Amino acid sequence: MTEERPDLSQVLIRCVDGQARRAHVTVGHVGIAENGHHEGGFLIAYQPGEPAQDNVISGNTIGTDPGRTLELGNGWSGVWIGGPSNRVTDNAIADSGDSGVTLSDQSALGNELYGNIIGTPSGEPALGNGLDGVRVQYGISGPPAGNRIGHPEAPNIIVGNAGAGVRVIDGSSNEIRGNSIVGNGGLGIDLGAVGVDPNDTEDADTGPNGLQNCPMLQSVTYGELSTEIDGPFHAQPHRQFWIDFYGSEAGDPSGYGEGEYYLGSTSVETDAFGNAWIWFEYPGVALFPSATATASDGSTSEFSGVISNLQEAEDMLLMQGPAGEIQIDYTPACGATDHVVYYASSWGPLPGGVNWTDAACFLGATGMAVFDPGEVAPGSWVYFVIVGQNYLFEGAYGESSYGAERPEAIAVGACERSRLISPTCP
Repeated sequence: MTEERPDLSQVLIRCVDGQARRAHVTVGHVGIAENGHHEGGFLIAYQPGEPAQDNVISGNTIGTDPGRTLELGNGWSGVWIGGPSNRVTDNAIADSGDSGVTLSDQSALGNELYGNIIGTPSGEPALGNGLDGVRVQYGISGPPAGNRIGHPEAPNIIVGNAGAGVRVIDGSSNEIRGNSIVGNGGLGIDLGAVGVDPNDTEDADTGPNGLQNCPMLQSVTYGELSTEIDGPFHAQPHRQFWIDFYGSEAGDPSGYGEGEYYLGSTSVETDAFGNAWIWFEYPGVALFPSATATASDGSTSEFSGVISNLQEAEDMLLMQGPAGEIQIDYTPACGATDHVVYYASSWGPLPGGVNWTDAACFLGATGMAVFDPGEVAPGSWVYFVIVGQNYLFEGAYGESSYGAERPEAIAVGACERSRLISPTCP
């Protein structure tokens, strides 16, 4: 059965004591606006012993108008599911006070979310959902399991939400693959407590999705026609995993990835010690690559840390303001998500290398920054260098007149990082 009810502000598919059960329902082309009761758009609800199931919600605009320009959001989730085997496909879900889609309760089993726009794509009005794009959480009787959020051939676009792109607070075997997840307030995928979950030995910890370990990308190499990505992976011994790779136009400020576009996947099997080596080649340029791991039971990890090659910032121009502040204009270093300025003063030209003594941290990657170097003694010389950074490393300091790389700042400033210069960069 297909229901087309464009004037409806809420659709409830619910089973109560075996009465008024609505299963095998297809709902399409419904415009869901604020209903004045702070409830959700679609509620596929649970009643003990009689969950609403096998329903399809497809082709709807939820929380905004069809052009995705108006704020018509629901006070709760755009779609709330507490039953099994439902499909949510090809909807636009925006401006909800809660998460875009919520999967809740142990009856939320085997649901599928494919091809939806959850949040606000770049260039559109800011109509992201108030919490996470998708939230998986404990319900009345237990945690959800076995749900599929995206597929490489049917990805969701999850962007511009206030919290995580996908947050799995409770539950297991929830598969998150192939989506475009970018520009959300939290992590792209967040398991359990808010923030990055560290990998552990043989992935022995427990929690949402088993707190599945993520890959550790080590290097990215750019060729004329391809990008090679590799690194170690450590998890439970003698297990098979899908490793999905993603790229983004910019690095996430957390240093851990989101995945703006899907690159592809490879499979690995860990050895007796839980170790495997991953290698992937993408036929094109993949900026800021990251990866996830999905176990054979469907449990997907958080995104790995972003890796990028780092080179030298260029075309540095400094101007001093009336209060002594320094404005620096520059061409950002290739592969950098942030920059730092190291500086030092002397009473004349230095015959050798500079010993950097101070740092201005977290200057961004916009090509312009302003910082205060403090008081400088009259007549002294001040030397500056701007260095690109990502979440783990910093890049080149540039070459001296002798053609040698300028010395690294060691233990200078709170943001100093180990230097890693890569020979190639797109």
